[in-house]
This record gives sequence, C-alpha cells and structure tokens, in this order.
Amino acid sequence: MKAILSSKTKSKILKWVIRDILNAVTIEDLLRIEAGNVFIGKRKLTIEEIITLKGEARDFKNSLLWKLMNNNLYWIANFKMMKEANQEFEMTNGRMMTLCIDTLEKFLEKLETIK
Repeated sequence: MKAILSSKTKSKILKWVIRDILNAVTIEDLLRIEAGNVFIGKRKLTIEEIITLKGEARDFKNSLLWKLMNNNLYWIANFKMMKEANQEFEMTNGRMMTLCIDTLEKFLEKLETIK
C-alpha cells in the first residue's frame, strides 16, 4: 500500500534531509554574525571588507544583471513545475530551483543589513 503524505509533511522531511543528512550549505555557513563580528566561513572580516560587501550586495541586488538572472531562473523553475512536470521529481526540481533563488536573495539581504 502506498503511503500518502501531505505536501507540508514532504516539505518538512525534505528540509530535514537536506539540513541534517546531506549537510547542505546554509546562509549561516556562508555569512555569520557573532557578537558584532562578521565571518565568511571561519574568516573574520575587517570593517573595510564589510563596507565593501554591503555596497556590492546593494549594487548587485539593484542591477539589471541580477534582475535578468533572477527572473530567468524563476521562469525556468515555474516552467519546469507547471509545463514539464510529468513526474513528481520534475516538480521537486522546480521547487529546488526556487529554494536556491530564495537563498541567494536572503544572502544579499543579509549582506545589506550588516551593521
């Protein structure tokens, strides 16, 4: 008998597997703020590097290049989910693409808000 799981349950299981079993890289792995210090990986950033990163993140997020890339990736993800999704894994692939896009957006937002 085939077990039926809700999409919310599948999503929770997928997030758990990615986070705890596959050890996927998260925003916190890339950019960490601890006690007023900013780290990229294990390296503490200087004030100058923080200022540069904030400016670069702001400029990139507002750039035409980012808008084109972001819109194109969303279009491809949605196309895969809506038009090509003949099997469940194709739908999952589209969702994973949107997760990647969301992660990139959150990373840029986090860089912009460093104090």
